[in-house]
Amino acid sequence: MPFRPPQGYYGDPRAYQMAPPIMTPNGASHFHNSSNHRASSYTPPMDQSYQRQISQTPSQDRYNQTTPRIHPPSHINHAPPLQPAPAGRGQIDLGLDRMVRLMKCLPVLKIPTIHLAGTNGKGSVSAMLEACLVASDLRVGRYNSPHLIEPRDGIRINGRPPHPEHYRMAFETVQRKNQQFGIGATSFELSTATAFHLLNTALPSLDVMIIECGMGGAKDATNIIENDLQLAAGLTSVGLDHTSFLGNTISEIATDKAKIAKGGSLFFIGPQTYPEAGDTASKVALNLSSRVRRATSSIRLNGRLVKTTCVSDAGQTTFQTYLPLPGEHQLGNLGLTLSILHGIRTDRRATFIQSKLTQITDSSIVTGIEKTRWEGRCSWIPYTSLSLISPIATSLSTSSTLLTSSSISTSTSSSPPLHISNPVNLGNAILIDGAHNTDSAQALRKYLDSIHSQNITFIIALSSSRDKTINSVLSPLLRKGDTVISTTFSPVENMSWVRPVPPEELSNVAREIVDKVEICKDVKESIQVAIHKLKMEGNGLIVVCGSLYLVADVYRLCPPSDWITGEFVRTRDASKLLEV
Repeated sequence: MPFRPPQGYYGDPRAYQMAPPIMTPNGASHFHNSSNHRASSYTPPMDQSYQRQISQTPSQDRYNQTTPRIHPPSHINHAPPLQPAPAGRGQIDLGLDRMVRLMKCLPVLKIPTIHLAGTNGKGSVSAMLEACLVASDLRVGRYNSPHLIEPRDGIRINGRPPHPEHYRMAFETVQRKNQQFGIGATSFELSTATAFHLLNTALPSLDVMIIECGMGGAKDATNIIENDLQLAAGLTSVGLDHTSFLGNTISEIATDKAKIAKGGSLFFIGPQTYPEAGDTASKVALNLSSRVRRATSSIRLNGRLVKTTCVSDAGQTTFQTYLPLPGEHQLGNLGLTLSILHGIRTDRRATFIQSKLTQITDSSIVTGIEKTRWEGRCSWIPYTSLSLISPIATSLSTSSTLLTSSSISTSTSSSPPLHISNPVNLGNAILIDGAHNTDSAQALRKYLDSIHSQNITFIIALSSSRDKTINSVLSPLLRKGDTVISTTFSPVENMSWVRPVPPEELSNVAREIVDKVEICKDVKESIQVAIHKLKMEGNGLIVVCGSLYLVADVYRLCPPSDWITGEFVRTRDASKLLEV
């Protein structure tokens, strides 16, 4: 049975009126709850509003190799809207006060958690962790941000999103509390609280949550996890991003992100591009009384077969696994993932908090890694999956041999249209990747150089940000001879502050690096133009990158039947989502 604090905290109905979790990273014991940390004058009354009854949906209790397909928004494929847009403040405003007050209005968090921070790689690590834990017969919740298609797809339970109606009802509960007590939460805080509420109240109960920081660590809305619930924290690769919020140097950014470490908990530092990031994070975590472990990068043996050596208090273990996620940068993410898994399954403190961690075996780890899917990151989509309504695309895709069945995962579970691990003919598929900063652009280019180095057409849109220049992304990505199609992306649901860089500005910078630059109104037109170019020239590769929001627009071109299976995870008796 997982570790639980005394009855007076989680079991007593009065717990809903108690103060929030401890917010100081090292201010409490990790094995007990001290009442002096609970004192607060803010004690909102319980709200017993019972609303809307809906039918329960079948539970999907086991992970099914791939991650879910989410129904595209209505303006793309005429799908009904799934949930309301948050009425929270549409801006970035880091800090924990509002989140603390908001979470005090909801049932106290009780799920043991793995917390992840970093600039690049958090999503990949979370996806691998989830797959391995589910393969170990644990029930797992996951929260990633930003979302891809819609806010609901950032929440997963054993790899599947919550039912649309359940998400809507959970959000309404959170929003009602926000308005009732005048908290003034931001949109991200509302989304994060909704995710916590859904995962925390899921039935059957979850065994582990995997939570990804939104920005930074110290003041990120996710950093409300109790010491005695944190199984471990992990730090992925740190780079220069969000500098206006986190600091102007690698060390300053690493300092902020490392402050998710908790006293007594394990803190794993993944391989770093900048050595000062790991050194700084280690000092910060040690000062917070965390137990620091350094993960090493995996080594590629042959093709997808990789070797990883992990060291824990119980000794050294070597894994040989097949890694389906493309790109050399995933070797560092895999090293961190396996270090966390091996660490928590052998750690006395972690297994005391959640005894089911001992179910993690070498075999379940190998199985989980091989089943991992992470959409929008070096992912391939065949032309035939895209609704381009273009005879050019149709003639091109049918004029040559398409991908072999051995190259495509055709699982009926919910993931983007087709996951292609090794495309046979690069001219029949589009590569999409969310690379949006200097380090991720370098990683993408390295992957491209390993598979194809000539006649690459990049379809690019960037988010407008005062923290980075257009050149900082394009310079490491582009080479002479490449073609750039500059475009824009659709409005981002619940993130009204996100704006694309005007295509004209992006194209002006691109012309300083490459000779062939065009502007298109959207990703659909961009792909049509790129496919026509390939048809005329006979070979080449199309790459969509620069922003996950642009990647999402590519997925929206896929028919609804490719995105949804009609099956959602049942989080709990839906009426209970509105009881708090």
